Order: sequence, then C-alpha cells, then structure tokens
Amino acid sequence: MRLARFLAMAGVASRRASEELITAGKVIVNGNKCTNVATNVDPDTDTVTYKGRRLHIKKNIYLALNKPTGYACTASDPHEKKTIFNLLPKTDRLFSVGRLDKNSEGLILVTNDGEFANKLMHPRYELEKRYRVYVTGEIVNHAINDVSRNGITHEDIFYKTKNIEIRKRTDNGGVLHFTLTEGKKREIRKICKALGLTVRSLKRTQVGDLKLGELPVGSYRELREKEIEALIKLTKSK
Repeated sequence: MRLARFLAMAGVASRRASEELITAGKVIVNGNKCTNVATNVDPDTDTVTYKGRRLHIKKNIYLALNKPTGYACTASDPHEKKTIFNLLPKTDRLFSVGRLDKNSEGLILVTNDGEFANKLMHPRYELEKRYRVYVTGEIVNHAINDVSRNGITHEDIFYKTKNIEIRKRTDNGGVLHFTLTEGKKREIRKICKALGLTVRSLKRTQVGDLKLGELPVGSYRELREKEIEALIKLTKSK
C-alpha cells in the first residue's frame, strides 16, 4: 500500500497531511529517509518509523454512543470538564463524526478512522440524520410545511431541512421529527426559534440507517460489521 495510506491507518495524520510529512523527510522506511509520496510499503515486512517510533496499523474502532445532555463533543477545549470522551474507552485519536451541541442528546458515532469520518461528514453524501424534538409554542402547519419545502432564513443564515413531521400536539407545543442532511451549528434550535418555538429537548435518533434503539443514555456499543458496511456504502452511492 502507499506509504501515506499506511501512515493514516497507523493514526499519524490524514492521508494528505501524511504526504506532507513524507515530502518533508520526516518518515523513515527500513532505516532510510523517504521523501517520495509514491513509495509503497508492506505492513508485514517493512519497518516504518516516525519521530523514532515504529508504526503499526491500528485496529479501527467504530462506536455508537448515546450522548447525554451536558457533555461536549470536543476533545480540544481545556475548559470543558465533561466531554463524550470521558464516557469512551481510553485510546488514541478517537473523534466524533460530526457533533451534537452540549444541550442535545442521542446518537453520535465515534471512530479512529479519519477517512471513514471525513466521508460521512462530507455534504456531498447528504447523510440523513433524524431527531426527535420537544417544543413549546404554537405549531403552525403551513409554517412547518414551508420550511420543509423552501427552507428558512434566520439571522441572515439560510437553513434547509429534508423534512419536518409533526408527531404530537399538546396544549402548548408538541413533538416534531426533523430529518437533516446538513450540519449547521445549532440548526434545529435556530429553525425552531424562527418559527416562534422553544426547544425543550432534542435527541438524535438515527444516522443513515443506524438507529439509536434501546442503547442507554451515556452508554456506547461497537458497530456491527454490517452496520459499518452500510454506512460506507452510503458514501459510494453518490
């Protein structure tokens, strides 16, 4: 396999960043400095080192987490005391596939496979994500339908959903099911605010065909092989 791919699979950096490390002469192959990005290596027989450490291909990790409210998805903010990574196994370079804001809960994917994560997050693939949202305020049918058909602008930002479904009405609010394919910051909350609604709770229930199911809040599980293959297939269908 190409050296840059090997570096990426070993958790050093993304494939593009790995190519830069190679051209900068920072990677050693079988005792010799390598600067040719077209170099191929055999993981079983060749010795590749970076910063004096011999590299090995890491086992890819794919997890589904039911994120609780109050937990951030960042691993880099020192001011966040509660992050989803406190709930996950201690291993190198785990990161979330997209984010849920701190006050939201539900399904989030976590992996150490950067290529997998980048593909799922790329807008080109329009990965569907579904949410159950409890709101207060008057739910107006034609306003909800108009957002689904034409989108809505709030604070000079345009938002477009795949679908909004009214699932339940109460005396002062109800339950909405949102389906999104883009991931703008606090998108559902902004749309609801533009509609005169207040979000009381927001839970992501599905990513692609992967459903949250009965996974307890704060718990995680490994994805099954068929689930991983189904998600990868989505990135090859467009």
